[in-house]
Amino acid sequence: ISDRGIRFIESDKNETVVSYRQLFEEAQGYLGYLQHIGIQPKQEIVFQIQENKSFVVAFWACILGGMIPVPVSIGEDDDHKLKVWRIWNILNHPFLIASEKVLDKIKKYAAEHDLQDFHHQLNEKSDIIQDQTYDYPASFYEPDADELAFIQFSSGSTGDPKGVMLTHHNLIHNTCAIGNALAVHSKDSFLSWMPLTHDMGLIACHLVPFITGINQNLMPTELFIRRPILWMKKAHEHKASILSSPNFGYNYFLKFLKNEPDWDLSHIKVIANGAEPILPELCDEFLKRCAAFNLKRSAILNVYGLAEASVGAAFSKLGKEFVPVYLHRDHLNLGERAVNVSKEDQNAL
Repeated sequence: ISDRGIRFIESDKNETVVSYRQLFEEAQGYLGYLQHIGIQPKQEIVFQIQENKSFVVAFWACILGGMIPVPVSIGEDDDHKLKVWRIWNILNHPFLIASEKVLDKIKKYAAEHDLQDFHHQLNEKSDIIQDQTYDYPASFYEPDADELAFIQFSSGSTGDPKGVMLTHHNLIHNTCAIGNALAVHSKDSFLSWMPLTHDMGLIACHLVPFITGINQNLMPTELFIRRPILWMKKAHEHKASILSSPNFGYNYFLKFLKNEPDWDLSHIKVIANGAEPILPELCDEFLKRCAAFNLKRSAILNVYGLAEASVGAAFSKLGKEFVPVYLHRDHLNLGERAVNVSKEDQNAL
């Protein structure tokens, strides 16, 4: 597809548009490079890639070549680097692809924490992804529907992280179901600041528009943290109709919304709210303050997902205003009839 694709938003004034045709060609060239350095089909490729464009190119290169992407969140603290080591030890034949600075920090962590074997393996089984176009001949791999597509890891905050094995069938089924739940059509476009290492960012906000063949706008999470106002500014500029954010994002955005910009957000059909516990009071405040920009009261769509389901599991009804429901916490056992209570009830959940 040459007239649809991805807009990579790097700053307020710096954006790069890559059509899906261009993405295919760049992924094909990078796949050729991976095959050139000896990467084989079904080999696990751990991602520590900061830049969204490089991440997406590498992801599709792996998919085209039958390699197994393993996206892992990037962080400055030692816990994130420890998680990479834990995941590395779980995998069968791992190889690491990373941004240069990230790889340097992981190697430094390994050297300083007496992980000599890990440090040695990183020297032999890692590569830096460059911000360039790779031009190597490639061979495509044709997987069966039930073959492993990629591995989504849990946070791993309480011990060894747990890998969820997602097949091509899992991903196609779930992305199509999400597309149907959102009533995606050809004039829609997505906008996301969610990290691509997160299932909501990668599957719901990248794979869904890719599979449905519509435009998408990807903003680095770090840019949203620095300038959260750009989230809605870019939605206004590019007429994005489908957005998403966990609960934290709405609160964070509102803290920085001081003046009333000249935005029109009437084109926004959905802002999916998931990945964290949902606060109805915050949803209401967000909708009230954004009403000045013509955001519909029905825009927020509360959703539930989990990695074991690929991502999407339950969606509210599209086009309806959200309605808080409070249930008695002692009447939620399997097979038991739920009991509605007031918000003020001490047993309300």
